[in-house]
Amino acid sequence: MQVDVIIPTYRPGSEFGQLISKLQKQEYPIHKIIIINTEVGEFPQMLESEPYQIEVTHIRQEEFDHGGTRNMGASISQADIVLYMTQDAIPADNQLIERFVEIFKTAKSQAVYQTEIRPFGKSV
Repeated sequence: MQVDVIIPTYRPGSEFGQLISKLQKQEYPIHKIIIINTEVGEFPQMLESEPYQIEVTHIRQEEFDHGGTRNMGASISQADIVLYMTQDAIPADNQLIERFVEIFKTAKSQAVYQTEIRPFGKSV
């Protein structure tokens, strides 16, 4: 099963680089990381030339809509599973993608939601 990760961003901070790094180290391979970024001037340009499968689409602030922006990411994806993340959620380990895929394999689920709230700066 192919997995794409979709991340809407707006002025991503330093934690965004940590998120991308953790995603690139996942044991279950990610097909593509799709970033829908609002306001091009605020995006870390080095990520656009990252050799890993990252696709960045820039939109204007007035085009942003919580559901619509996520749908835009889904329309770009050709994967079997899409995982939506926020720009400041950093995986705690390298098994995040693997655990999500297992849920879809074993429970015949069509949607999964997971959240864990920790103090700012802590991994989730």
